[in-house]
Amino acid sequence: MSKRGKRGVACFSKKYRDEDYNIEYDQNNLPVGPNKHKFVSWFGLKCKQMFPYHIKTMDFEQYMWDELWLETKELWKIQSNAPKDTMERKAKKLCTNFRSRLVTHYINLGKTPFSDYKYLDPAHWKEFCKEKTKKEFLDKSKKARASAKANKNVPRVGRSGYTGMKSDIIWPQLLAKYSCLKNLRSLRSKKWLTSRAIKNKETNKYELEPDALLTLNLLVDTEKKMIEDKSYFKGKEDPLVRVLGREHGGRSRTVSGIIGFTKVHGGLYEGGTQRVRSDVNHEQVWVPGGT
Repeated sequence: MSKRGKRGVACFSKKYRDEDYNIEYDQNNLPVGPNKHKFVSWFGLKCKQMFPYHIKTMDFEQYMWDELWLETKELWKIQSNAPKDTMERKAKKLCTNFRSRLVTHYINLGKTPFSDYKYLDPAHWKEFCKEKTKKEFLDKSKKARASAKANKNVPRVGRSGYTGMKSDIIWPQLLAKYSCLKNLRSLRSKKWLTSRAIKNKETNKYELEPDALLTLNLLVDTEKKMIEDKSYFKGKEDPLVRVLGREHGGRSRTVSGIIGFTKVHGGLYEGGTQRVRSDVNHEQVWVPGGT
């Protein structure tokens, strides 16, 4: 039997203690703390239950997102509205992903999801199937699959994102396997590499996936050259940007897939431009397990 904990509906089949419904947020308004995994499971389940699967995510009225946040805030004892926008973006992504999952695992296989998701309304299934089998949708889907397949840098961070990485376990194992990591300074490079680690089933140890191995060497060499020409300390770009290209407007590497780099606090970017960082900042020591 798998050692993985309960997820989805099963995760909330028992009553938790009152203190289990307390969630904390970091400076980027992402959930952290001991209850973050419970919270992520609850939030994902709530989105599936609350939002009609047959309606496009972009067509939901704003009051629906507001109601989701009010219920979330009340149950999880959240005092501030600061995380509201981030959690709304998270909810939209969850709803979109769920609709895609219904297509992949049910429509494409000629199945229905109602035995697995008893809270879904069967009355709209034919309507949903009709929409997802139109030529326009199929062409768009084919293009999206090709684009996703071409992406060789997919993070393996789990449902909790970068804040939920087992960095205190993964990073020491990577250090033991790849000696060149000992000289790596960049905090973001370290977190990026940690997010590309996979567990070897034979050794039961974490190691970098093949595509990340190529990037590892590039990051090490690029950082060395940037330190030598002093561009590393000027704050205009770091080795990760130099190797992989500029940040995307809708996400920030090593922070979140739902927060654009102009909205990240405490990272490399602030107010639309990269923050100038001193030598002391670049010498910052990464504490595995930290965010």
